[in-house]
Amino acid sequence: MVKVEPSSQNATASTQTNKTALAPNDPILRTNQIASVVIQRRTAVEAFPNFAFASVQVAVLREHHGNQKLKALSTGVKHELRVIDLLLNLNSELISLSDKAPVEFNDKIKDILAYLEKENIHIAKGLSGKITKDQFAEMKSHISSQVDKLRTKLQTTISTEIQPEANNLNSIMNIVLQIIQMDGRLKKKTQELPR
Repeated sequence: MVKVEPSSQNATASTQTNKTALAPNDPILRTNQIASVVIQRRTAVEAFPNFAFASVQVAVLREHHGNQKLKALSTGVKHELRVIDLLLNLNSELISLSDKAPVEFNDKIKDILAYLEKENIHIAKGLSGKITKDQFAEMKSHISSQVDKLRTKLQTTISTEIQPEANNLNSIMNIVLQIIQMDGRLKKKTQELPR
């Protein structure tokens, strides 16, 4: 009986050796290996949508910040355009009065001048009573220089602040679109993987 035990142990050892030797060709083991690879791939793929969602969230926050900046800049531009319009209106009013000089300002001119004073633009500083033709010419020259100054400021604001910010927002939206498209393709590939 003592001899039977070693032979049974040898049989067990030879069976394990045979399983190890047969493992690469074993269809069950091979299926388990494929399943393991598929699970690893699926885990990696499923992590991407979370990244995509986080990227979209960050992009939406950046877009909101950019939109707020553009709104503020737009408000400033509208204000500057209103001041330019008032200066041009003042200029046309002065042209109609300059032929009648010396003459006093009418109520419309006084209102425009008062508004411009609040904007720290002093067109008729030190002028009172009847205005001569020379004073009208001086005022028109001052209006012209103020309009040029404001237009230059507007062009600078548009070219250095508004346009770059609009370009940034456009780029961000293009990137978000690409992330969403890649996410969609990745999800589709995930669904096509063998289960």
